Amino acid sequence: MKREASTLITLFFFILIPFFLFAADPETQISADQITVKPDNVLIATGNVLVRRGDIFIKAEAMRVSEKNGEIKFDKVKEFFDGKLMRFEAETAEFSSDLSEGIISAANILIDETIKLRADNIEFKNNTIDSINNIDRITTCEECDDGMPLWHFTAKSAINDPENRNIKYRDVTLRVKGLPVAYIPYLRLPNPKVDRARGFLIPGLIISSNLGIGVKLPYFIPVGDSWDVLVTPFISSKTKTLEYRYRRKFSIGDITFKGAVSNDEIHDGIHRYFYKMTGNFKLGYGLNLKMKAGYVNNDAYLDDYSYGSKGDLDNEISLSKNLVDKSRNLNGELNFVRNQTDHGSRNEYYSLIASYTKLIDEQFLPGTLVFDVIGNSALNIEQNNQVKRPPSSVVIGLGHTNSRHLGPLQIADQSYARLNSFVNSEDADSFKEDFVLQYGISTKISAPFIKTKVNLQTVLSPKFVISYNGQEDRTKGDFFIGADELSFGTIYSSKKFSSLSESELGFSFSAGLDYMADLGNGRKFDLSLGTLWLENATYDYSYKNGLEQKRFNLLTSFEYKENDNFSMLGKALISNEVEILNGNLKSEFNSKNYQISGQYEYISDQYDSRLDGGLENVEIFAAYDLTKNLNVNTSSRYDLNQTSFAKSAFGFGWAWERWDFNFEQSLLEGGNEKTGISAVYNDECTRVSISLKNTFSNLGSSKDIKLLAVTIQLKPLASLSVPGFP
Repeated sequence: MKREASTLITLFFFILIPFFLFAADPETQISADQITVKPDNVLIATGNVLVRRGDIFIKAEAMRVSEKNGEIKFDKVKEFFDGKLMRFEAETAEFSSDLSEGIISAANILIDETIKLRADNIEFKNNTIDSINNIDRITTCEECDDGMPLWHFTAKSAINDPENRNIKYRDVTLRVKGLPVAYIPYLRLPNPKVDRARGFLIPGLIISSNLGIGVKLPYFIPVGDSWDVLVTPFISSKTKTLEYRYRRKFSIGDITFKGAVSNDEIHDGIHRYFYKMTGNFKLGYGLNLKMKAGYVNNDAYLDDYSYGSKGDLDNEISLSKNLVDKSRNLNGELNFVRNQTDHGSRNEYYSLIASYTKLIDEQFLPGTLVFDVIGNSALNIEQNNQVKRPPSSVVIGLGHTNSRHLGPLQIADQSYARLNSFVNSEDADSFKEDFVLQYGISTKISAPFIKTKVNLQTVLSPKFVISYNGQEDRTKGDFFIGADELSFGTIYSSKKFSSLSESELGFSFSAGLDYMADLGNGRKFDLSLGTLWLENATYDYSYKNGLEQKRFNLLTSFEYKENDNFSMLGKALISNEVEILNGNLKSEFNSKNYQISGQYEYISDQYDSRLDGGLENVEIFAAYDLTKNLNVNTSSRYDLNQTSFAKSAFGFGWAWERWDFNFEQSLLEGGNEKTGISAVYNDECTRVSISLKNTFSNLGSSKDIKLLAVTIQLKPLASLSVPGFP
């Protein structure tokens, strides 16, 4: 009965005091077990008080509204929600008539559904927290069984700094399970309403065999919405280092500049430094600009501090343009490179690469007529400032393709003509321009036979290709000769040689058979056989690669698959003497708890003359889930010719409650070891990462490196600062 009468009481309340607390915009609703209006225009509501004003929702035991003072007081606030980020409960809360200012006593506040704050006194101004006194707890952790969060802060006071978009805390103590572990006189945290704020980020602990025990303390400086600066002092017993990073976003791209400078005991008295810049921009008219620059003044510096490799610091500028539509494709790229790692004579390198393809709309021939131009040119500047022109080429081509059906036969015709221009100065030491004309015509015939039964479908496709190719003139030098080999990508093509300067001559014949069977229940089997005969070629390879003249070689491959559980595939190139020149066999088995894969690789010294006795390896990988939370894995590569392991590794992963542990131990040929151990704790409020790495030295580094890194993140309070008193 009391709840049903609340609507009439609320209407009487609006009539009585329409001018100060609950104006019609936004609409306000009040309900309570009992509402009394005293003669001095004081409204008192008691018992299950509910107030809705726009997005604001308030639930309390009692409410007092005074027209004379323009104040609203709530007792025993069970819930207050501002409709955006904040919820709280409190002993008492006194507000102005528009609820924009007030004082809250003995409050528990939840901000952005994650940050929990408990304090004696909180002052509101302009619809937000202005200051807090006697903070008993601020954390993002849930309470444990003993009622205590994993970690929390206490503080004497906190003041909102809207100009810098953060909150400043005084006399802060960090507690873990209630025990004090650190005292901070001044702490600045970002306002929950902002994405970025100035301040120190989470520090990192670094333990290294050559750098000692040190701390990295990154300081983040946002400058506007589009750029920022990160400065990271790294101090240990053996080094004083300053790392830095500058980032900026533009409407057309972005740029990043980072580096470090160090004074350490490894090179006493010498300041070592490096910098690296990268930039990407989309200019007008479809132009793309990429930039990269870097420098290091000491070859061992990057490895000593794990900053990467010297090859990452090459100076490069690339300007490119891409244009694609239904009938044409244009790609162009202009490059500049200053090599930081080449200890030879080359200093600077300029190159221009461009390609243009156009589909010609004609009515005279069936099929498709294509015109294309491909060119690349370059210029070298040696360290003695001597200018040289490296190998360059321009290719102008015209091609025609046409496909048709003749009964069950599928017939595809191809023809092409290409005029190639070369400057082959790399090995011929000549700037004279050579011209080569290549041409060819081919016909491919296939006849797929499809047979379907219950739970079985097979497709048998015999294939035959006859082609005629020719080439006029030769180039000086061998720079443009490609590493061609017989494969299923080339065996049925019109031109078997991918090289720009070399080609087969006369007639060639290709024949093959493709067989595919769908056995049902996710089982499939594929088998391909192919052979090739060449009449002649402009270049006689010194090794057997399947492209030998007037000899038949067999190319074969197969694959068997059962869903995602089991698969096996293999391929081989077999010479006319029935010897395997190149072979590969792979297999993989997956189940619910384990995965096993193996690979066998064989390369004959006849196939690759650089090998002494050939190459024969077996590689095995296995992973097994012992339990739901524990898995182990191992991998090995064994050299059958050397009868020794080229590489072996063992590792395991273990998940325990909120911890993830990982271990990996590997041994490379020559006894070089690499060890990695990591432990990561992760919950809704905290992330702790501990990693230990032991790696052997790379070329140029000072010594083997042992590195221990510890990172602690208090979520979502990941950006915090301890800059001292302001």
